[in-house]
Amino acid sequence: MSFNIVFVVGNVGSVEYLAPLWKRWLKQKNTPKWRIIAGPSARLSSIWEKLPNLPLINVQCNEQGFTEWLPTLNQFKCVVASATYWDFEEAACNYARLQKQPVFRFLDTWYDYHKRLSGHEGHILPVDTVFMIDQQAINEAIDQGIPASMLTSIGQPAWENIKSMPKGDNRDVIFVGQPIEQYYGNRLGYTQKSCWQLLQKVTNKHPDLFRKIYYLPHPEETNHPENLDELNGKLIYSKEQIYNVGTVLGMYSSLMTDAFLAGRLVVSLQSDPQGDEMCSLVRHNYINRATSEEELLAFLSNPLCKPKTLSSSLEGSCDRLEKYLQRSVH
Repeated sequence: MSFNIVFVVGNVGSVEYLAPLWKRWLKQKNTPKWRIIAGPSARLSSIWEKLPNLPLINVQCNEQGFTEWLPTLNQFKCVVASATYWDFEEAACNYARLQKQPVFRFLDTWYDYHKRLSGHEGHILPVDTVFMIDQQAINEAIDQGIPASMLTSIGQPAWENIKSMPKGDNRDVIFVGQPIEQYYGNRLGYTQKSCWQLLQKVTNKHPDLFRKIYYLPHPEETNHPENLDELNGKLIYSKEQIYNVGTVLGMYSSLMTDAFLAGRLVVSLQSDPQGDEMCSLVRHNYINRATSEEELLAFLSNPLCKPKTLSSSLEGSCDRLEKYLQRSVH
């Protein structure tokens, strides 16, 4: 089999990052030959249903299965791999380097640059270029020890077409879950449970501020709150619902960026934060961080709001990604 580009995607966010380019290429005739390898977490994305004709290759996504299969691609011009801690991402980078083919990686958000680009030995994996969202991401990655020569600003294709939408009722709230307890334990000083409890305390004391409460779990989140009924809450699974409410709360999540760009009121809840700030929207001074009941109440009535600044920096993301890859395979 001969292909120009092999996309290797690790999780739902990786799929959504690339989906605008894939959608464009499905409609065009003169595109590079391409195939997709998706890990088990990536396969939870609804993109596969929305774009059913994607050239997805069914392969066992562990290191052994992946390296046994890759040699069947006897002619490929580059690998484009996400950076989400999966063994098969590392295997793809190593195999492409052995074949002396370019390796491109992409970061779909603004945190853990060094950790996400490193292999099991803690060293940066072989890579020609890392696609970053913006100059802020590049600066932060350099601070974490990533060589500047590896980094280029591409944007974030999943976010560039999100437009401001009519305001919803701020009393309608979605809490965006994240598998923090599963992956970090208590190292961040908070988990999805402790932050949900912070919201619960405020809603119990100020029920007039809340009309509907929804909990939107992360696809990899295994433990959902058991006290939704007490808040007259509802568990939902459609991320599109964030556009139908007025307020979106969470710890850190790409969905919070979606909501922010759409003009929702967005606040990061962090009940007792320790160490580095994980929420890039907070770190870059786009939204408030609430660590107490008093702060949450204050920020619900007086939030930071400047989504246009971020939106303008994302314009042309898909075009830049496409041009970079086309140049690389011709």
